[in-house]
Amino acid sequence: MKSLFKSLLYSFLLVSLVASCGLKYTPTETRESFFQKRQEKISDYILNQMNGQTLSYTSIAYGKTKVVKPISYKSLDSLYELKYQNELKQIKDKRLEEIISNQRQIALNDTAKVLYLENHVFSLGNSDTIAFYNTIFQLTSDLKIADVTIIQSVYLPAKYSGLYRKYLFEESYLSAVNFASDQEKKFYQKYKDELENRSIAQQDAFVLHTLKLMELTNSIRKTSNRELLNELSIQILPKICANPSNIKVLPVKESIVRAENDIVTTTGYLVKITFSSIENGLLIENNERTLQFNQFLELKEIIRP
Repeated sequence: MKSLFKSLLYSFLLVSLVASCGLKYTPTETRESFFQKRQEKISDYILNQMNGQTLSYTSIAYGKTKVVKPISYKSLDSLYELKYQNELKQIKDKRLEEIISNQRQIALNDTAKVLYLENHVFSLGNSDTIAFYNTIFQLTSDLKIADVTIIQSVYLPAKYSGLYRKYLFEESYLSAVNFASDQEKKFYQKYKDELENRSIAQQDAFVLHTLKLMELTNSIRKTSNRELLNELSIQILPKICANPSNIKVLPVKESIVRAENDIVTTTGYLVKITFSSIENGLLIENNERTLQFNQFLELKEIIRP
């Protein structure tokens, strides 16, 4: 008991002495806290770049950090790895310690900085329009932004912001669960692959078209292209003919191409609609239009008989 009391007393005196000397323990910064500082720096930078615009900034996601080191740091890493391997074998190498010390000084004096590449997805918008940005921020070890690269950006009506997030993270748009079905995954793969083939000027419209297909699929609870085309054609008809009635959608015709390896590829669809309409005060029956769609269900042409 006496020895325990003495140990506690010595501990108390030691802490008191350190405190009286003005010495404080400064914990080593964790990887998580340094990452949070980089995030804060990025957010501040974006807000400063807005130049007083009345836009709302929302941080959506960060990807995995990529660290780019100068050659001097890479050499130091290699030396430390060699030292670690020696320690595992219980080998002491004084010459290696001298080399590490010299290389450490070279790295400290290197004007090139360690770069942290942060993949940041965020949005800027208002009640009408919202823009999504997929970016790479390059930050130095002293938290200075060296460069910003916009990988992709898309402008959308604000009402589609929630659906775009599902598209972005490939979540289910047909059910309440986040995990997409195999069918939904194939849909995402097909339309995202095609997005890469579109020019920058076409990409916003194509993403919006994709989101509208997701919305329509969820609304009618049907997923086949033929069922979607039936509904799309009915929605399009009033835009090309005033007050249509007695609308009938004939069976969809599919255009296919068979390759040499017998793989069949769909290149488009033809949808014929018959309807009645009033023109110049007269009822016109047996009107018809043929709507031509491509394989991504985009309307390409309206054919009159």
